[in-house]
Amino acid sequence: MPYGGSTRFFHLPYMLRGDYMTEVQEEERARIIDHLLYVATYGASAAMIEDPAFTLSDGGTRWRLTLTPAGGEFTFLAIANYRLAYREGEVAFDLPHGAFYYIYITYAAGMETDPSKCGLEVRTDPLDAVGHVLLCTVDCRNTPAVLNDMPENKPYLVNLASHSGDSLNPHGTLLTQNALRVVNWLTVKGRRIRPAIYETIDSPGAGNDAYIVPPEGFAPAFAIASPAAAAAGACGCEILPDGRVKVTNAGAAGIPIAVRIEEA
Repeated sequence: MPYGGSTRFFHLPYMLRGDYMTEVQEEERARIIDHLLYVATYGASAAMIEDPAFTLSDGGTRWRLTLTPAGGEFTFLAIANYRLAYREGEVAFDLPHGAFYYIYITYAAGMETDPSKCGLEVRTDPLDAVGHVLLCTVDCRNTPAVLNDMPENKPYLVNLASHSGDSLNPHGTLLTQNALRVVNWLTVKGRRIRPAIYETIDSPGAGNDAYIVPPEGFAPAFAIASPAAAAAGACGCEILPDGRVKVTNAGAAGIPIAVRIEEA
């Protein structure tokens, strides 16, 4: 009988003593594996999994680009033309001055059994072919040369385990999101962006005050008022000890004033 054994988790069939192979069973086995790989990779034909550490040094008449492992076992790990691709140890390129270079990971014969046989190609024009991965670009037209290790069209593939345990670019380097809900805080370049609310009230007029009561649990730290018309005159905000924001203006009453209030 064909394939008397099967694996524990995905029930991939395998042969036991006395089994024999048929083309129907071989096709079934191949298709099971193919479908599971598609689920794991979404059918990616070319993508980066692990980047190398990049070092660019001046070699006089040329620049030297060196790739080394960034802390893992492999110098880089990728998929090229639906096949695993990796290198181990140091990899270096000499790039003469005066050109813009594209460095690609490409498919090469023998990768089915030895992924380290993948190709590495340096070009001065973009590679128009499927199944290759743009590793980086180096602009050697000026001094110093400029290395870009995250070009815009560089694809990434992150497995589920890495995705759940790694917060660095889990969806690539550019995120497009219709709505973003930030629960605690947001930082840009290491500096915290404070939450803010916006309210619009009518100007109280010279000698009078208007008050804004923030939502429950919102502690104001800063407020600024912007009138809709110059007739409102100079506008000011004061945060009171009870959390209310007092708004005043030196001109006419009844003019809309937009107030931005930042939380502490």
